Amino acid sequence: MDPILQQSYAFDNKEAELELGCIGTLIYNSTGTVVAGLSVSAPIERRRDDRNPKLISAADKISARLGYKSSYRK
Repeated sequence: MDPILQQSYAFDNKEAELELGCIGTLIYNSTGTVVAGLSVSAPIERRRDDRNPKLISAADKISARLGYKSSYRK
């Protein structure tokens, strides 16, 4: 399985914009299909890994409202 799918999030480390970092995760629908992404961007020096669980939790809540069940994850 893809390591990013296993950890549920990915980073953008100044790839798109100098001095800007992003944390992103996926949103799933009722069939387990990825339908969107959720991300937070900030100056790279302010990005903190301890916020990852909050972002993942928010995406999980949105996915659940779309009918996604965690048992769909491969």
